[in-house]
Amino acid sequence: MFLSGKKLCVILSVIGTVLADAKDECGFVNEILGNGEGTNCCAVGYPNVLCNKDHITYIDLSGKEIETIPEINLPGLTVLNLSDNKITKVPDLSNLHSLVTLNLSKNKITEIPESVNKLVNLKVLDVSNNALTSFPENTVNLSLLTDLDLSSNAIEGKLPDSIGSFGGLKILKMSNNKLSDSIPESIATLKTLIELDLSNNELTNGIPSVIDEIDNLRVLNLSKNKLSGNIPTASFENLKNMKEINLEGNDGLYGKAPNIAFDEVDSKVVCKFKDTSLCYAGKKNKLCEYPGHSCENCEDNAEEDENNVCVCNEGFSGIGYISCQAISDSDLNNGSSAADYRTSFQILTYTTLILLISYLLM
Repeated sequence: MFLSGKKLCVILSVIGTVLADAKDECGFVNEILGNGEGTNCCAVGYPNVLCNKDHITYIDLSGKEIETIPEINLPGLTVLNLSDNKITKVPDLSNLHSLVTLNLSKNKITEIPESVNKLVNLKVLDVSNNALTSFPENTVNLSLLTDLDLSSNAIEGKLPDSIGSFGGLKILKMSNNKLSDSIPESIATLKTLIELDLSNNELTNGIPSVIDEIDNLRVLNLSKNKLSGNIPTASFENLKNMKEINLEGNDGLYGKAPNIAFDEVDSKVVCKFKDTSLCYAGKKNKLCEYPGHSCENCEDNAEEDENNVCVCNEGFSGIGYISCQAISDSDLNNGSSAADYRTSFQILTYTTLILLISYLLM
């Protein structure tokens, strides 16, 4: 087969255009690293840059003291790692059509741009150790997202009900934030979730009983919050794939610690209930750390309710496995009971009378 000179020129022109486009993509890397404009960044190679014949596909610029990011127009890029820098603002991400992994951890980012919802192929998003103050709801429609790490930020307020909109999320980490209020029941719609870490926040109220609808859940960390109330023991025992459960540091939680059949051969098992008001029933699982309360017997002035939870009788407050204190009126000024106040008043009256009589007899 022979090519005419004209056809050959067309082919060479197309090839030249492709090569020129690939070369132009190095502008982003060169600008950040301060390289010369014509530097072939693809020649740098792994672990910083990888290219195929047409596009840059992988960039790792972690730990480079980067403060600003120029415009990004890399349609073939699948992995972008800009972690451990000094970045405060993320530019428009709309042109990263092929991006699968985006790592922005350990920076100073205050918000994720709205354009993140254009990353239709994104599976892993790590924005941990930044300065986010609110939950990025522009991520919930990323249908392919499997890993979302927002831990160690300053995210405030209630975890939104929209959290249940994630289609295939497997890992959600939001530890070390300022989350408050209740855990929304919409969390149960995350059927594919394997790991949920909401530790070190300010979450309150109880643990929703619908937690057992997350069939694949293996790791649950709710430690060091302000959770309270009777835990859904039966729901926890329905989770057959659990490898880690950590509820420690929630002293308002009471009821029976769930009896979960952990594989004793697995050295990675974590089971912590200490520093709560839970109790343990029967034999202790040697893989678990329990509080010091047994469920065997109710304390005085307490009895089991319809859920076999030991609660204080009417007129008493506390937890039936630990203590039941008589409820008394409180003085508005100092918190003393009315009985204590009356006793103190009587002592003062008697003392005054004795002093008065002594004065009159002198």
